[in-house]
Amino acid sequence: MLVIAAAAVDEGVAELAQSLGELGPTLLLTPGGDAAPGGAAAVAAADLTTPEGAARDWPAVEEKHGPTESLVTLPSPVPSSPTKVADVTDDLWSACLRDNLFVAMHAARAAAPAMIERGHGRIAMVTWRLDDPAGYVALAAATGAVRHLARTLASEVGEQGVTVNAVSVAPGRLRDAAPAIRLLRSPDGGFVTSENLSPVGVTP
Repeated sequence: MLVIAAAAVDEGVAELAQSLGELGPTLLLTPGGDAAPGGAAAVAAADLTTPEGAARDWPAVEEKHGPTESLVTLPSPVPSSPTKVADVTDDLWSACLRDNLFVAMHAARAAAPAMIERGHGRIAMVTWRLDDPAGYVALAAATGAVRHLARTLASEVGEQGVTVNAVSVAPGRLRDAAPAIRLLRSPDGGFVTSENLSPVGVTP
């Protein structure tokens, strides 16, 4: 089973879930159990923004749907307008960290023990590639932290058969991550870990 963990669902999340559905059973985890547009994936209510929610909800999901072979964490949507550094509020900082770094961290921390026990697992943390980060300091810092999280976690779990990688895509183009995720999940991708893959313009 492939699990996609996100802070919220939008059309990009649904498109990515649908494109990865060919890999087998795909479960979309979001706080509140948002409906996936177009019925792209099964949806279960799960709160991965808090450690308590992840510790409670993840085991219940695996008990109901089966073991997770692959985990894909997704970033929060890019804010509709830029904000100067001096005007970034603590609430915006907290939201960017919660919906990007914390979701990835809580989901990976919940999934990794069972993957290690089985001796196999694939974790891909999708982030935004902000080629022009001016006005998006909080998001840029959070997505950069996710990339470092992936690299650090990879060094801890690699010897137990679990790979961890980051996949960076342009804002609004989550579907561009699909080919990289397919590679990382395939038997041929087992040697790739602790990397930041950055696919460019792979879909129209």
